Amino acid sequence: MAVVGVLEIQMMADMARLSNDLKRANGEITSAVRGFNNILNTLGVGISFAFFADLARRSNEFEKSLAKISTQIDDTSGQIDKIANSAKNFASQFGTAQVEQTNAYYEIISAGIEDTAKATEILNTANKLAIGGITTLGVSVDGLTNIMNSYAGKVESADAVSDALFIGM
Repeated sequence: MAVVGVLEIQMMADMARLSNDLKRANGEITSAVRGFNNILNTLGVGISFAFFADLARRSNEFEKSLAKISTQIDDTSGQIDKIANSAKNFASQFGTAQVEQTNAYYEIISAGIEDTAKATEILNTANKLAIGGITTLGVSVDGLTNIMNSYAGKVESADAVSDALFIGM
């Protein structure tokens, strides 16, 4: 019986150590999980901050590009608002940034196309030309406006110029 009692005492001691080891491991795991959660929370805040900072920066760039356009046109009939809306629509439709669209508008207007409806038509064509011609919007705007200005009165529209460029390819 003495042997059984000793074994029982050793087993109880082993169980107590195992219980303590499990408690310590549980504490370490809990601490690690808390630390991981803190890291994720910090990253989440950092990611959210970076996202909103980038959003604010892009909005600021868009507003600056609209202000640049306003130096080139008379906005008595709300043309800037129309350009802003068109730029947003084109950006969504053609998968570009809004500021890229407004910069292209500026280049078109600077090339002498001051009628916003005509500028919008040219920008629409330039977007299609950029995609079809595997180039940037800026390059397609530059090409279209240069050709249209060079052949003033001899070309029907930006679409006709774009079509001629594709035939020539």
